[in-house]
Amino acid sequence: MMGRKSLLFSFAIGVLSGALISLTLLHALHASNFAKRDGWETSTEWNSFSAQERIAYLEGYVGGYNFGSLDACGNADRLFEIKGKAYMKDGTPNNPVMLCMDSRDTFKKMGKQGKLPANYSSFSEAITDFYKKYPKYKNAPFPFLIRLMSDKNNFSTPEQLFQKLERNDMQATF
Repeated sequence: MMGRKSLLFSFAIGVLSGALISLTLLHALHASNFAKRDGWETSTEWNSFSAQERIAYLEGYVGGYNFGSLDACGNADRLFEIKGKAYMKDGTPNNPVMLCMDSRDTFKKMGKQGKLPANYSSFSEAITDFYKKYPKYKNAPFPFLIRLMSDKNNFSTPEQLFQKLERNDMQATF
């Protein structure tokens, strides 16, 4: 069995490798103008959905994100095979699976999967209003906008989404 330092080093290398791959993919996305394909997960497609289809998409997105990230954390648990206390006395995670669980994003503001609270409607309306108010971002993929609306990012109004994109000069990307 690996020592704690060796395990943490391996985990850190994995995280850094993932980040490097993500940055490489983002650069390739920008360089190839992949996101500029009209209609593919952009305002054209979003606006073609009915209100019920938008809510169903949001519920599916959140459910898929939750199941996918839980599976990924479960894989971390199986890969590292560390058993013991999940958290140290001070509340910090004590093993890779708990580090993974604590770092994953959530969409609790939207409500629980399987239930259709008013929050799904408000998030749907925010994306719809964003595309109407800010046509220069008509090619911004709506999955990207949904990620910005996660609990960690906490952007939930069209104005907040616009300000985030403007601050990071994202128009050229889309």
